[in-house]
Amino acid sequence: MTVCIFDFIIFPALWSLYLGEMKQPITQWQPLTLQATGFFHMAMGAVLGIAAWKRTEEKLNDKL
Repeated sequence: MTVCIFDFIIFPALWSLYLGEMKQPITQWQPLTLQATGFFHMAMGAVLGIAAWKRTEEKLNDKL
């Protein structure tokens, strides 16, 4: 969640402020996590999915 907040909210705002201060034409921020076809988000989704699956498996085994 922190990575997404920085990449989609904080960095674009800072990028615009920086370009404005440097008197450069303001261009759109390119999110770092969406490069390489969003592989970062797919990988983090897999990590969270596997962690949730393993945790559920642990809970079910504890009940037995």
